[in-house]
Amino acid sequence: MSKWKTLSLVLVAAALLTFTAACGSNGDTANKNGANAGTADNAGDTAKADDSANAGNAGTAANAGNDKPAGARNAAADQPETRTYKDSAGNEITVPSAPQKLVAINYVGDMLALGVKPAYTTAYELDTYGDALSGAVSIGDRPVNMESLLALSPDLIVSDDTDEANVVDQLKKISPTVILPFWTPDPYEHLRAVADLLDKKPEAEQWIAKYEAKAAATKALIHPDGESKETALLLIISGKDMGISGVRNGGFTLYRQLGFQPPAKMEPLLKKDENFGWETVTLESLTTFAPDRLFVEMDDTGEATKSTFEALKKSAVWQSLAAVKSGKVYEVTNKWGLGDATSLDAQLDETTAHLTGK
Repeated sequence: MSKWKTLSLVLVAAALLTFTAACGSNGDTANKNGANAGTADNAGDTAKADDSANAGNAGTAANAGNDKPAGARNAAADQPETRTYKDSAGNEITVPSAPQKLVAINYVGDMLALGVKPAYTTAYELDTYGDALSGAVSIGDRPVNMESLLALSPDLIVSDDTDEANVVDQLKKISPTVILPFWTPDPYEHLRAVADLLDKKPEAEQWIAKYEAKAAATKALIHPDGESKETALLLIISGKDMGISGVRNGGFTLYRQLGFQPPAKMEPLLKKDENFGWETVTLESLTTFAPDRLFVEMDDTGEATKSTFEALKKSAVWQSLAAVKSGKVYEVTNKWGLGDATSLDAQLDETTAHLTGK
């Protein structure tokens, strides 16, 4: 027998003795090391097993922060992002960052100017803004039906402070609700308040800058010789009633932006409150205002409002007005009774069309 065979037998015998000794050790050790016993052919398998175990441990370490059940993680991911909004009374309200089921009971015109279209709004708003609200669903007239509103599952409700307290309480039970001040006279304040709520502050400032430039251009177009000394009056017809407004809504456009002067008869009213929204007038009192230009807004399309205007136009008092005689009476849309951004912009367009034909 050669020495290499003899050496081989010795090595095999030694390996057998080692294997026998290993089998005699405790069961846990055998289970852990059994995969390493035998020939060198098993070494690769052992390395693969170790790599697999290490990879598993690495994965466990990497996912240490994700120890929530998968269902809980998915539910959290489905929750919309929210932000904290502080209203005019200092109350903090959690609102969605990008509301998908927004109910706008008011302030629709400002929302549209900011590029936001509510999912739901009143029949009045839909009628007023027309195609700009294409796709929005009516919630009927005010006061809104709470059961119908609840069925819509809105994620945000926006209204004004003209509602009774109990109505606001009911709205808050349905969804996060924000109440914005209605009687704030400055239309820019209204726009900025809505922008603050909807996280659209840059858009508000952009709109204001663009609107100011447009108003200045419109003023220059209708008053090419500079500041006008002409007087103008906005007459509002609502049902059987007639009224005028101060430096608010259409008055903001006429007196602040386009440079028309209020009639002298309005001075006492303006000194008391220049931002008054409505002061009832009679047919006879129209002659005392005697404006150079008269803008007439029918507040609605109801038969009573139409009948009142038709009767007015046939009256001797109406025929005696200087504005009527000179052909300077302009029938304008109901947007002139509003002070939101979209309506103010439309008022400029209507003024240009009426006074220049463009």
